Amino acid sequence: MYEIKKSYEMNIYAIKGHKVKLNPNSYKIDEVIEYGLELDKIYTIEHTDVHSSSTSVYILGHKRSFNSVNFIDVEKQTLIGDVQHRDYFRYCDSEHKEYILNKVNKMKREAKLKRILNG
Repeated sequence: MYEIKKSYEMNIYAIKGHKVKLNPNSYKIDEVIEYGLELDKIYTIEHTDVHSSSTSVYILGHKRSFNSVNFIDVEKQTLIGDVQHRDYFRYCDSEHKEYILNKVNKMKREAKLKRILNG
């Protein structure tokens, strides 16, 4: 029912601090490099603005935005991180929102229980 993210994509709901690097095979990568970004360098997300057909990515230390297609994740962000993004529920229906919130609450309860048992 829900699409699984491919490993060569960036999570568009990346929150501040998320790590990405350039996708060397992405659209107009030469233009991105001309703006001073480097292949194989790890960048830190300031924020992303998710729109209906594209996502703007803001990198710490850079004034301009870039397109999300130009990046791949260096690390996986959890669903708990995803729902913290201001745009996460912007384009989903109420059924999906309820499903995700229930799943996140379960994850939080399980993490709390694990801390109690291990602590």
